[in-house]
Amino acid sequence: MAAALPGVKAETAPRKRCTLRAAWALRKGTQGTSCLVLVAQLPPSLAQTPLSCAVPRGDVQLTVQVMRRAGMGGLFEAFLKLKAKLAKEGLFEADRKRPIPTHPRAIGIVTSPQAAALKDVLSTLSRRAPHIPIVIYPTLVQGPEAPLNIIAALENANREAAVDVIVLVRGGGSIEDLWAFNHEQLAYAIAESTLPIVSGVGHETDTTIADFVADLRAPTPTGAAEMAAPRRDQLLADLASFKQGMTQAAQRRLEREAQTLDQFALRLNHAMPNPERMREQIQNLRQRLGQSWLVRTQYWQRHQQHLAAQLEALSPQRTLERGYAVILQQGAGAVRKPDQLLAQHDYRIQLAEGSAEVTLAKVKP
Repeated sequence: MAAALPGVKAETAPRKRCTLRAAWALRKGTQGTSCLVLVAQLPPSLAQTPLSCAVPRGDVQLTVQVMRRAGMGGLFEAFLKLKAKLAKEGLFEADRKRPIPTHPRAIGIVTSPQAAALKDVLSTLSRRAPHIPIVIYPTLVQGPEAPLNIIAALENANREAAVDVIVLVRGGGSIEDLWAFNHEQLAYAIAESTLPIVSGVGHETDTTIADFVADLRAPTPTGAAEMAAPRRDQLLADLASFKQGMTQAAQRRLEREAQTLDQFALRLNHAMPNPERMREQIQNLRQRLGQSWLVRTQYWQRHQQHLAAQLEALSPQRTLERGYAVILQQGAGAVRKPDQLLAQHDYRIQLAEGSAEVTLAKVKP
C-alpha cells in the first residue's frame, strides 16, 4: 500500500503480519488524528490488501495478498521474469546461435503485409541484392493472436525450406505494441528453428525477448535486411578482384617458369655433351610449358564463366525471359496463391519486356 497520511508514524517490525492501531481524538472546533503503525518488513512495493476492523478496540488488520514493485509496470516486470527464466535455460547463449549465410539463395520475411517495416525491408533488399528471391510469410504482429500467428509463420518457413535465412521484423511502438514478441512460446519457436533468424523489431532502443533469442539482432527492420543480404555490387567487385588475382598469379607463374627455362638454357650453353639432344629437350620443355599454360588458362576462363553464369542465373530477369510472369497486387507485392486473385480487382503483370495493368473479370479456382 503506497499512501501518505498526516500525523501517521510508521515503525518497521520484523513480522510476517502486522496490526494497525489508531487512537482517535476529537477536540472542540478541530479534528486531529494520530496513530501508530507497525508495518511488516517488506521491500518497496505496492500491495493489494483487504482491511478488517474491530470497532470496539479500534484495530485495523491488513493481510497482504498481492505485491508488485513500485514504479514498474506489470508488463515490464513480466518481461524481466521471462528474460531471467529463458537466460537460465540457455536460450541466449552465443554457442547456440546459428551463423547467418553470407550468400543466401533466398530470404524469408516474417511480418505483416500491411506493416510499414515491410516496405523498408523490400526497398533495402532490392537495392542491395536484387538477384536474391524473397518469400513473404504474412502474419499478425500485434494483438493477442499475434504470437501464435508468428509461430505458425516460422514453422511454415522451416517446413518449406525455400529460404536460407528468415528476417523477423516489425516497426517501433510501445511495450504493449511489441508485446507479441515477448511471448514465451515464440521464444522457444525461434530457438528451435532450423533456419537462422535475424530479428529487427522496433527501433534501436526497443528490446524484446525475440531479439535475445534470435541468431542475430538488428537495431531496425532496415538493419535486419542489410545483415541478411549481401550487396550485389560488392559481389561483383569481389568477382572482379578474384579475376585480377588469378591473372596476376598466372603472370607471376609464367615469369618464374620463363626464368627457370632461361637458366636451363644458360647451363646447356656452357657445358653439354650433346647440344642437339639438349636443344630437343629445351624444345620439349617449351612445348610442355606452353601446353601447361594453355590448360591452366582455359581452366581459369571456364571457372570465371561458370561463376558469371551462376550470378546471371540468379537474376529474376532471366526467369521472366523464359516466359514466366509475375502478378503484382497493389500494396501487397507478388501474388503467390490462387485465392489472392479476386475478380474486378486491378493487378500489374510484370513481363520480361515491360509490364501491363489488368483487371480480372472472373476467377476460376
